[in-house]
Amino acid sequence: MEFRFEQRIPGDIDDVARAYVNPGMYATMIGLPKIGTPQVLSRDEEDDVVRLRIHYRFTGNLPAAAAAVLDRKKLTWVEESTHDVAGHTVTWRLVPDHYGDRFRANGTAAYRSDGEVTVRRTRGDLVVKTPFVGGLVERALVSGLKEHLDAETLSWIDGNDNDDAWPSDEGWPYPDRDGAASDTTEFDDDLVSLHAAAPHLFDDLEPVERQVVTARFGLDGGPARTLKELQHELGLPRDDLRLAYADGLAKLRKHLR
Repeated sequence: MEFRFEQRIPGDIDDVARAYVNPGMYATMIGLPKIGTPQVLSRDEEDDVVRLRIHYRFTGNLPAAAAAVLDRKKLTWVEESTHDVAGHTVTWRLVPDHYGDRFRANGTAAYRSDGEVTVRRTRGDLVVKTPFVGGLVERALVSGLKEHLDAETLSWIDGNDNDDAWPSDEGWPYPDRDGAASDTTEFDDDLVSLHAAAPHLFDDLEPVERQVVTARFGLDGGPARTLKELQHELGLPRDDLRLAYADGLAKLRKHLR
């Protein structure tokens, strides 16, 4: 199944391209629709070329006929992508953890400037080789990818260090469209896992990582705070805060998964 997506992202093209190779940005993408919180497995950079490996899992619903032959919990994969940051292009492929003989996907993405907006166009081809229901699964996965990319766009943070670089106070990673405060309890499996985690699991974290993660999820006795609130509360630079959050979660997931 061939597909094409387009997202319009406010900001300079170089800032947008650079943001999508920043592991800290992916760590904040909690609770996005149909595809679970991404986990950055590795990042290698040489000159302006960055190679990322990011683990994803499908969390949407499959049609009943497809669910009868495929286990949704096994619809997980690693996205291997190569980003030419200066050239504003990306090539990617999905490597499945399961169903490797029945599932493949690959494609490209490109950025272009359109006034004060950066346009990201993604093209890809996704194939699920399952008799009778392969097309149903393909459509479900492509729909999930589209909604996830749209939600990523809404979570966009530009490269500035002022308050305008953060999402609005209505929520994280993206503002609630109705303007109401977002429900911080709907944080994907990470929230449930962390609340159930034994306290000693946090011993492996650096002090700042433990402080940021526990405050972010409300594990320090206070309410869950947004990253913007934590920047003001802790007085940390934005990039340091995001890095502490990403590194802390990565360490905890090794024990929780």
